[in-house]
Amino acid sequence: PAAIAGAGAVCVGATITLSDTTTGGVWSSSSAAVGTVSSTGVVTGITAGSTTISYYVGAIGCAAAHVVTAITVPEITGVHNICAYGDTMTITDAVTTGLYSSSLATVTNLGGGLGTVTGSTPGIASVTYIAPSGCTASATFTVNPLPAAMSGVAPLCVGGTETVTDASTGGVWSAGAGSVSVGSATGIVTGLAAGTGIIRYTLPSTGCWVDSVITVMTVPVAGVITGTGNVCAGNSITLAETVTGGVWSSSGTMATVAGGVVHTLSAGVDTIKYTVTNTCGSAVAHKEVTINPVPDAGVITGRDTVCVGNEVTLSESVSGGVWTATNSNVAIGSIGVAGGLSAGMDTVTYTVSNVWCTAYATTVVMVLGERELPGIRDLTPALSGGEGAVSKPGD
Repeated sequence: PAAIAGAGAVCVGATITLSDTTTGGVWSSSSAAVGTVSSTGVVTGITAGSTTISYYVGAIGCAAAHVVTAITVPEITGVHNICAYGDTMTITDAVTTGLYSSSLATVTNLGGGLGTVTGSTPGIASVTYIAPSGCTASATFTVNPLPAAMSGVAPLCVGGTETVTDASTGGVWSAGAGSVSVGSATGIVTGLAAGTGIIRYTLPSTGCWVDSVITVMTVPVAGVITGTGNVCAGNSITLAETVTGGVWSSSGTMATVAGGVVHTLSAGVDTIKYTVTNTCGSAVAHKEVTINPVPDAGVITGRDTVCVGNEVTLSESVSGGVWTATNSNVAIGSIGVAGGLSAGMDTVTYTVSNVWCTAYATTVVMVLGERELPGIRDLTPALSGGEGAVSKPGD
């Protein structure tokens, strides 16, 4: 018979068709375990190996032979369920030189028969692996939808609880190590420590999950107000705090405060407050400020001029003060006697103090110098002829 025409290889599980131009022959396979052949020349790959396909024509008593190699088909291994929107899994194949491709999922070829499948939108994804021999393997991957987004997620206080829910039923709750815990069946979340915690809701039927981050806060700390607690009425002081983010206020009507600067209005005791607030509540630091009365400096009375070398006595309407002079024109004693030292003007101050506050009364004293008197002219009238006489006008 004529030579057998057709391919020399067949994938296991696939078929090829051989033919011969000589009619009336019979097809046979030397190894049916490797490949079988039908009466019409259709060869089916059974297992990897080689078999000789013969075409025997009895009329002439001769046969034609054709070697067919059955090639192993790649087989994609790995879990064929994946979650949508970014979930990734690894797949493998024993044939290490092929290439993966897919619909409805993203496949990355890593080489050596390895690849990764990343789920996109929910549905059924077909993944194909093509070996250099041309044999292919296909697998279907179910891209499962994620659970619905959680509801009821909000910041927590340490020791506080809240209940989170999910519209997708049948799931299980879990929490990562850290700031929160959650009841697996109830969804009740408890704040354990300040920071952030992750809770997860997983659907056992698909293995898909959704995560949420929960912030856990501590009860606020108000810190400590620092600075002096005494001030004179009408003056201001500046207080400071050891923590930031708080609000200053005054409890009474004797002072106002803004940014830690206390402006006093009247004598007395007022309480300055610093309040720090967050979701977990408020904390307040207090500081009492004593607003001391300013003493009365009274009024200085007495003559405001004195000659050099002389003295003048000044008086005050209140007692207990201290006399001082600003310049060196006047020497002032403890009882208010001012002595003129040199010509000019000097400021005399009377200072009255209590434990915290001081008041002043002042007056200006003018010191007069010696005035030179005009000399008397020595005229000797011709009439009298005596010394020291004063002539009449017209002499």
